[in-house]
Amino acid sequence: MWTTLHPPMPLVYAPARMSPDPSLTRSYYLTALTALRYLDERTGRRRFGVDADARWSGFAGDEPADRPDARVRLLREADRIDLILRDADAQWPGAFGARTVFDLPEVAEDDAFGAEWESDLEGFELWHRVMTAPLAGDVADLLPRLATVWDAPIPDLPLPLLRPNSRWLLRGAGAAASAIRAFLNTPDAVWHSQVIVVAEPPLAAGISPRQQRRRTFARQLAALAAGLLNQPQRTRILRSAPAPSEYPGHERLISEDAES
Repeated sequence: MWTTLHPPMPLVYAPARMSPDPSLTRSYYLTALTALRYLDERTGRRRFGVDADARWSGFAGDEPADRPDARVRLLREADRIDLILRDADAQWPGAFGARTVFDLPEVAEDDAFGAEWESDLEGFELWHRVMTAPLAGDVADLLPRLATVWDAPIPDLPLPLLRPNSRWLLRGAGAAASAIRAFLNTPDAVWHSQVIVVAEPPLAAGISPRQQRRRTFARQLAALAAGLLNQPQRTRILRSAPAPSEYPGHERLISEDAES
């Protein structure tokens, strides 16, 4: 009986996936919940408030379990936060999930977090902080609050008049914030078809913690635009600035906080 010997298969090493620093994930969650609470107040109070608390208690179980017939609570505030962010990310595609914010290409586009996501979140503390903060009055009030979370001021960028045929290529959180305000004042404009945002990956090797925070905020603000503008499609985001010959019909608008 003959035995055929095959050469050994070469070993292929996949690059290690970088995980967000806990300080980044805390700021991401605080930003997402603050923005979602603002939207929820204007879209039916499905996720926050007394009625939402009652629904969650019925779903999660009793706490503390001090009655003979009480159900043991298996779900905590961190689970509640992830569930409502997943739900919001489905309602406004790509606006609230970590996949877009941290540029996680191994996660499916329609999955907010992915199976390997670990937040190590202090859910009760975060929920209390969001719920006891004053509710933003409008988007102009909300945007600076989100910037404060990241310690990343957003400079104002004068923009050309927004028209139905305007095509903008934005770079920098300041540019995105200015554009969001312009689109709010122009109800007929369509963010996902008129805007492309350049927002570099925040988990790239060799960048400073400050760069990580600025990049993460820029991507999160770009993603949140779909929710803040109630758009049915996700924001188009590029991972790097395109060549001058690309997107010839788009006006390039860059704010001071964009990376050179």
